[in-house]
Parts: sequence; C-alpha cells; structure tokens
Amino acid sequence: MKFNVTAADLRRVFPGLSLPGEALVNHLNLDLGHLQLLRDCYLTWHGRLNYSRNDDFQNETPVQCDLFQQGDSPQSNDSLSSIDSSNLNDFWVMLLCLVSEVNDGSLCLDLTKSRYAKWFAHERMVSFLNKQSMADFALAGLQILAFDGERLYFKKYHVAEREVFASLQRLIKQNSSSAQKTESIKQVVAAVSDSVRFTLSEEQKLAMAVSLLQPFSIISGGPGTGKTTIMGSVLRCLVQLGLETSSMALAAPTGRAAYRMTESLRQGLNKDVIQEITLAEQGLLNLEATTLHRLLGANPSRKQHRYHAGNLLPYKLIVIDEVSMVDMMLMKQLLAAIPSGCRVILLGDQFQLPSVSSGAVLADLMPDVNQQLPISNKQKTQLHSILPEACHTLLETFEARESDDASLLLDCVTVLTDSKRCQADIAELSECVRKGDVAGFMNSTALHKESEENAEGFYWHNVSMDNKQWQGHYESWLVKHYFDQGGYKQLMDQVKGIDYKTPLDSHKATIDQVFTCIQSNRILTLVNQGEVGTQTINFHACEMMKHQLGVTGHEHLFHGAVIMVRRNDASLNLFNGDVGVLLEVETGPDQTALRAVFPNGSAYLSYSIHVIPEFTAAFAITVHKSQGSEFNHVLMPLPQDTDHRLLSREIIYTGMTRAKQSVQLVGSEAALQAGIRRKNIRHTGLRLWE
Repeated sequence: MKFNVTAADLRRVFPGLSLPGEALVNHLNLDLGHLQLLRDCYLTWHGRLNYSRNDDFQNETPVQCDLFQQGDSPQSNDSLSSIDSSNLNDFWVMLLCLVSEVNDGSLCLDLTKSRYAKWFAHERMVSFLNKQSMADFALAGLQILAFDGERLYFKKYHVAEREVFASLQRLIKQNSSSAQKTESIKQVVAAVSDSVRFTLSEEQKLAMAVSLLQPFSIISGGPGTGKTTIMGSVLRCLVQLGLETSSMALAAPTGRAAYRMTESLRQGLNKDVIQEITLAEQGLLNLEATTLHRLLGANPSRKQHRYHAGNLLPYKLIVIDEVSMVDMMLMKQLLAAIPSGCRVILLGDQFQLPSVSSGAVLADLMPDVNQQLPISNKQKTQLHSILPEACHTLLETFEARESDDASLLLDCVTVLTDSKRCQADIAELSECVRKGDVAGFMNSTALHKESEENAEGFYWHNVSMDNKQWQGHYESWLVKHYFDQGGYKQLMDQVKGIDYKTPLDSHKATIDQVFTCIQSNRILTLVNQGEVGTQTINFHACEMMKHQLGVTGHEHLFHGAVIMVRRNDASLNLFNGDVGVLLEVETGPDQTALRAVFPNGSAYLSYSIHVIPEFTAAFAITVHKSQGSEFNHVLMPLPQDTDHRLLSREIIYTGMTRAKQSVQLVGSEAALQAGIRRKNIRHTGLRLWE
C-alpha cells in the first residue's frame, strides 16, 4: 500500500542531508515502503553519522521486504566513505529517483537520460558508481543495488532482466528439432487457409508461417487484426503436423483474459468459420486456457511455484495471450519453467498499456516501430516457398539482413496492422494517438462533427469537467444507450421476480438481450477516484439506474445492477474482471433475493450474491480493466490535470480501440493534447534488437 510521502519524511529519513524535500515529493513518485528501505540503507551505509535529530524512524523495525531475510537487521559499514561529502546529497537523490522510476513501471534509472538532470549530477554519479563494488551496497548480507555502466537498478530487477535474456537465448537458439520442414509447412498452411470460410490476409498467413518456422515467435497487432484467428489456425496446422493437443497449453495474465482466449478458440473452430474440422482437430475444442499463475502452479502457502527451472512444464507448445499485461518478474518465472524444445507463441498489442507492475516486456521484445521489420535472407527464402505469390509483395517491404545478425529476435516477430474491428473514424484517430500525432488528430475531419446524433464514429466534447455538467453528460449517455436504444427497462421488467429454481435456459432469450446491452456499452475511465473516476461515476450511475428502473436497493445492490468481480474464485468459475448482472428472483411466497448472473459460453451461471467473490458496480470501469474487451459504444472522460501520470497516449489508445462503433471522449483540449503527447516510457536494460 502506498502512503503520501512528505518533505518532513525525507528529513527524518536522511538527517544531516540538505535535500530539496518539497520539490522531490511534488515531482517524484515516492512511497513509504521504499522510503523505509532507503532509511535502512542510510543507517547502514552512514553508520558514523549522528542520528539524534528527531528521527521518528529511528526506533522502527527495519522494513521487511524480499531484499531481507527474516530476522536480519541493518549492519553498519563504510560503503560511502570514498564519496565526497558534498556529493552525498546527489547519491541519495539519485536513489530517490530510482524509486520513482520503479514506481512508474521502469526497472532501472537510466543515467544516460536527462530526465533527472536538475536533481543530481549524472556524470559525477556515473563516475562514482563505476569505481564502487556493488557488493558494498548490501543489507543483511544481500546486495541491494546493481549498475551496468549506464543504468542503476535494485538488484532483483537486474537479475530478472539477465535471466529473461538467458531464457530467451535458450528458447530461440535451441536446437531447431521442433521446427518443421518447409514443404510440410507449405502444405498445412495452404490446407488450413483453404478450409476457413473467409479469406485470410497476407499478414495473417505470414504470421502462421513464421510461427511454424520458429520455435519462439511473437504476433503483435491491434484490436481486430486477427491474433486469435491466427492462434486457432496455427494450432490446427500443428495438429496436422502431428502435435498432440494434450501437449499444448494456453494461458493469459488474468482469468478474464484466459476465459476470452478459450472462447475465441472455440468460436474459431465452429462450423460457421471452418468448413470441416478433422477428428484430430476436435481435440482443440477441449483446450482450456488458464492464468499464468495457475499454469506455473502458484500456491500461496509456498514461496516457489510448482514449475520452475528445476521442475519444467510438461508441454511441447505454450501460447500466451495479452502479453502486454505481463510484468518482468512473471515473465522471468514463466520463461525459466519452459523446457527447451517447447514451441512458444506470444500474442499481444505492443501499443496497449503495459503491465501494472514493473517492466514493459512486450515492447522490449518488439523492434523499432519506425523502421522496416527486419528479416533474414534465409527466412525470406523459406517464406517465399511457403506462402502464395500474393504474399510475396508483402515480403519485399521487409528489411533483409544476414542470418547471423546480432538481433536475438530476428525472424521471430510478425506485426498485424489490418484491423477489421473499429469504425473508420475511430481507426484513423486512434492511429494518430498511437503515433503521438497531435496535429494529425486535431486537424482530422473525423474529429469535427456538428453533433453526436450519429451513433457511429468519434465525438469529442471539448469541455472542462464542471461536476454537474459532467454528471448530466454521462447519465444522458447511459439513458441513451441502455434505455432509449437498448430497451433495458423492458428487459429488466421481464426477468424481475422469476422463480430462482427455474432454469435460466427458460429465460435465455431475454437474458441474452440483457447481456447484449451490457456488453455493448461501457464508460471507461483513466482513474478510480475523483469526479471522472469509476467510484464517483458508478455511484451516480447506480442512483440514476434505480430511478429509471423503478427499483430500490443499497448502493449497487439492486435489480438490474451491472457488476464486476474483483477476485478470482476458480471453484465458482469466476475471475477478476468478470461482468454480470444482479436479478431480483422469487425465493418463496412474498420473498425475494438478489442473484448474480454471469455468461458462461452459450449458457449462464447464477449465484447468490452472498457466495460470489468481492464485486463492485461496473457501469464504468478503468481502461486497465477493459484490456482485451470490446464494446460497441464507449464514453471516456479525461482528468482535468494535464500532468496526471495516467494521462498518456497508451491509455487513450487502449480505451478508444475497445470501441467498434462509437467513442465519445470528454475533456479539455489541453488534457487531450497532453495525453496524446505523453508517451509512457519505461526504462529497462533489455537490448534485443541492434
């Protein structure tokens, strides 16, 4: 948990130093946990200083974190005895900047960047660190810092980076016994492409071929570019090449994403998509995606997962979806547990929001977006042989390189750009956001509409967030999409008071329409708190909904409330992010109760609200929670504060591209332009492309 850090806290932690406390706490993203860690470092590395100055931290127990062993405590040494006293301030300010970077999602403090130049002397600190043994910077016998000549780390992140790099080398450079012969790949790609009831794009066929040629591959693409279509097609190819479905594993970072992955695969294998599925391919219908933690055998009672470097996963193929949500520490654990000879396929959108925790793994794995996609001459020749002539023009747009190129991931990456999801105006403007093209966005004809009556496309309300005005706006939006167009009240009236013992199948047609309305419309916020946060919006939305529906209830506990589960419960088949609806059912003569109904494939699950995991109202959810979802209509408010750390092009892009038909964005021009300009930069040391 984070607490507000004050200048007084810095004075207590660093007695004897003269730090610009107010400026630091106003501009850096600091937290009490890391501050306590630095307090212990300061006590240990400056043990000779006088700490009699009103040090409120003096009598506290040293912070317990994964850098300490239980029961250990700081021990004094002279680690900083060689640094000039005039530079001591710079050293500790540098560590505070490192904390800020980590809290913002970076793995390190890049001392070649000028972002913190006004806070400390970079060159002097680089010179000092190069002369030091990092082993001197230890607590309880454990090294705390690491330095590679340019970047300063807390050691655990440096170790994680090195282990990820080593695992990638092992999986990419492994003996290519898992790779198939070119002629065999050509035959199965043609067979699978011909069997689907629509035409696969050149990019999609290319992604299939690359994933079959390489033991480790990445398919990156925005919403609607067909990543899940490719997943199903590649799995069918591998089955035809002899791989047993029992040796395949599918996983995603969250339970919600894993469920969507399973459903997408099954939808892609039905008769509306494939002309005929073979007996061997029918085994794919039994595949169930799981979360990464469950794949690795996480157990809260154990410090280590069941599967790790000493006990490898028992699969020959592992497919991971929504990789942009995977943080560095989890990726380290995953890659270490994958055996050599196992084919790995990663799917994701490199331009979406990165993981909530530290790192930007998918972005690190991808080449520079401003350059041609590189390809070795060897793979180019193979792809010319495998793919139909129509794809050869696409291959000529790649940058040819020698096969022994230093780039570790050469030939492993495919980028899909042809999206079939978003309405044209949304696609055009979201691309401007992705590129950070403020002028292109503001001057686009797609932006300038006279009214919002047309339900298609993009509409921007250039307003400041006056509380009453904003509340009226989103309530009007909900009325329009739920009641005027969705018929929500009529549907709720039809299912109110049904006998809870009656199978939901008897009301399936009506409940289908309820979820069509719910899953078509969503308010997406950048923040949880404040006037444009999910908590405030959901509170007022619930009050308005109760009035419109003619029902009563406490907060979000009422007939017709849209809810979201906040914790996983595998025993109930409910996962963090699952969205359902509360229905008032009849439990006896003149007795009613609320039950929560959730979609489960083509059927529904129904539970008493007293047994389901923690849940909240979900008329509005954060953009983070919406990742991997899609809606017909999206309303997205922007915070007023143009310096808000969550206001970035990645979050605006992610929110906009959840919508298929319409996006209404509400916020000032200053906030909008600031968000498009600001890129979420996470500093890491992974260097996979040269």
